[in-house]
This record gives sequence, structure tokens and C-alpha cells, in this order.
Amino acid sequence: RHRHFRAALFLPKEPTLTGWLAAEENGYVENFADMRLEMQQPSSFLQVIESKNFCMGQLLSPADLKAASAMGARDNPAVLLPIVLMNRVVAILCVVDTLEKLTRSLNELQKIAVKCSMAFEILIMRNKIQMV
Repeated sequence: RHRHFRAALFLPKEPTLTGWLAAEENGYVENFADMRLEMQQPSSFLQVIESKNFCMGQLLSPADLKAASAMGARDNPAVLLPIVLMNRVVAILCVVDTLEKLTRSLNELQKIAVKCSMAFEILIMRNKIQMV
């Protein structure tokens, strides 16, 4: 398993991107859940939402840089992975590190994103079962 510089979960509710939880080596990033950002083109986050596919590289647009700054990462490359539920992106996993480390662990990170989707589905089913 690889340890990465920073990681965060964002909730996309167009046109707003909201922070949910972010972590760094020493623990959680404070006040990250207070982050609200208006998404506008060009944006790697919007690209991930529209394509439902990952995006890796330097975050360059002003909106993307604000999101990276909120999680305490500024100049490092990132990989954005969609967490898809019922054909809709419900969250975006953002992992920030060197391009070399991100490339080496891309397969593992993609598996984590798929497992997150499965966990959300299980929680939804469990809640529906408990309502009956």
C-alpha cells in the first residue's frame, strides 16, 4: 500500500463542489467540510463528472487550484477518481502526490473508488431494508 501526500472526498452538486473529508499525513484537514466552490469550465472536476472517468495531472484552472488549496495541496499533481452510483457521480476522490507515486498506485486507487461505490450501494440497501 502506498501512502500519499494528501487525499480528499469532494461532493459535486452542480454547480457547487463541496468538501466532505480530507486527510494528510498527520490527520484530518480542519474545516475542509466548510469548503464550497462554484465549478466552472475549464475544470478537471467537471471533466470527471461529465466523463465519469478519472483524470490525472496538474490542477491548473482557478477553481481546481482553490479545491487543492482547501485540502492543503497547491503545486502537486492529483488524480481525481469518480465514485459513481446509479450512473451518477456522487463523490470525487482526490489524491495528491508526485506524478510517479500516483502513476504507480493508479490501479489500487481505482479499486478503492469502485469499493466506495459498492459501500454506498450496500448502505442504501441496508437503510431500505431497515425501513420495511
